[in-house]
Amino acid sequence: MTTPWEIAPPHPGSEALARELRVSPTLAALLAGRGFAEPAAARRFLGPRLSDLTPPDTMAGLRAAVDLLAAALRDGRRVGVFGDYDVDGVSSATLIGSFLRDCGADVVIRVGRREAGYGLTEADAAAMVERGCDLVVACDCGTSDAAAVGLLRGRGLDVIVVDHHQVPATPLPASALVNPQQPGCRFPFKGLASVGLAFYLCATLRTALRAAGHRFPARTVAPGLAAASGAPAADDGPDPRDGLDLVAVGTIADLAPLVDDNRILVRHGLRMLARSSHPGLKALAEISGSNGESFRAEDVAFRIAPRLNAPGRLGDADAALGVLLETDPRRARALASECDAANRTRQRLQEAVYAEALAAVEARGPGAPLVFAAGQGWHPGVVGIVAAKLVERYGLPATVIALEGRVGRGSARTVPGFHLYEALRQCAAHLVRFGGHAAAAGMTVETTRLDAFREALEGAARAAFPAGPPAAAVHVEARLPLHALTRDLCREVATLEPFGHGNPEPVICCLGLRVTEQRLVGERQDHLALTLAGDGAEARAIGFRMADRAPGVGATVDVAFTPEPDDWRGQGAVQLRIKDLRPADAAGSPGERP
Repeated sequence: MTTPWEIAPPHPGSEALARELRVSPTLAALLAGRGFAEPAAARRFLGPRLSDLTPPDTMAGLRAAVDLLAAALRDGRRVGVFGDYDVDGVSSATLIGSFLRDCGADVVIRVGRREAGYGLTEADAAAMVERGCDLVVACDCGTSDAAAVGLLRGRGLDVIVVDHHQVPATPLPASALVNPQQPGCRFPFKGLASVGLAFYLCATLRTALRAAGHRFPARTVAPGLAAASGAPAADDGPDPRDGLDLVAVGTIADLAPLVDDNRILVRHGLRMLARSSHPGLKALAEISGSNGESFRAEDVAFRIAPRLNAPGRLGDADAALGVLLETDPRRARALASECDAANRTRQRLQEAVYAEALAAVEARGPGAPLVFAAGQGWHPGVVGIVAAKLVERYGLPATVIALEGRVGRGSARTVPGFHLYEALRQCAAHLVRFGGHAAAAGMTVETTRLDAFREALEGAARAAFPAGPPAAAVHVEARLPLHALTRDLCREVATLEPFGHGNPEPVICCLGLRVTEQRLVGERQDHLALTLAGDGAEARAIGFRMADRAPGVGATVDVAFTPEPDDWRGQGAVQLRIKDLRPADAAGSPGERP
């Protein structure tokens, strides 16, 4: 069945917007279609400035956290910084821990271990007590860890939680909770990753310390973004902007929406990544083959982030924390190599678990409102990626559980309209523990409760989608003739970056193109390469993993795509990266919504 296309109608204000901004009608239509029809809003979107960030005044818990940290610095108290084992947690712990050290604090930085389970455990809390910490900052975890936080508070430690996950009903005995999801928090943007919250915390703390006359240690100013724009003198203290590359990496890796404050932070962080002062990020970029002159969000998502995630997925995130904290380039390269090796192992494990999960789902047959797979011996570090791949394949929410004896640890991913955390909350009676947010979540379940959990989760899915999950559609933002696809258009499209969750790559369509050449390419011959002609022009197109969609030479097709420079051919050539294609006579077919 042909996937329905939703072709956006011309926006009534796009022509006036194009004249006002002096951009092409196509870019104006893309901006207007994304909600930026007013010139002032469009200018802010195209040129986001750090000064456009939402002021932190309304962020609940932030002032209390700053006061606690300022007092710890004043009194010489030891601060423990604990991060979750994923990229957001590791980058958050690195940012806060490094910043506090540069302010003169005595800091202990640790990250979790996957085998211990998600979040701050009681064993982690006890380790912080043993290290002599007086204050603990939990990064990207803690909101659901009332027992561990209570242990620390019972031993006389203050606890600051910096987290973005959903807040359970159980009261949290933290000294300060910095989480926009908490009831009563008036900070308007709820989409910050934990590393974005860490940036806000560090920036607010620096302002408070300077106002209080804090004596910062002498330091060497790093040649990062802040240095390039006029770095502060040594006694002004560390500049949080020097950590924007970490903010970009953690935000992109956590699939946080790249809109509003996140878009500003990531846009500047990617710019800084190209000249990062962090030896570890430089080494990871080099070993992953990323462009050293400029970085896109996809470079982080598909090259740097998987290597930082891999050690934690396999059980021990110390190499990921180490590579981000390392200041010696030689040792940073060694740690980056360790992360790269872990990533290759992760890929092998992931392929094996995906094959078994796919076989189990296919054996069960269609009809279920979600995808559910569990298996003994599956590595718990890859079940989240496998769940995401199953969502992509079936267009349904997916839960994948790695069983080990009597306990299973799983991960879930979803489709629009099915809030994972709320669904798991409805199934809480069948779970040992769970946590997460709307789009991704994790859980621990006893094997004896596995069937009951699956039935309860399917019930939640049926309630969310009484008529079944909505059919996935291709959202087309503009329709153009083939001759309008130029390098200038590609450059304009690039001004909408960074692309990712919440700010997808624009999809354009051309109708009635003739296939003049067709090849299968790639190591497995699973990619489709086409030459298309129409409107007196010709262009090459590539459809990744679309070998089974080959239309045949001479066919007439409609193509939905994202335009990009054809660097292979050069000389102004443009390539169409195919999102979907269909026979031209499918235009106007049932399900299309022009």
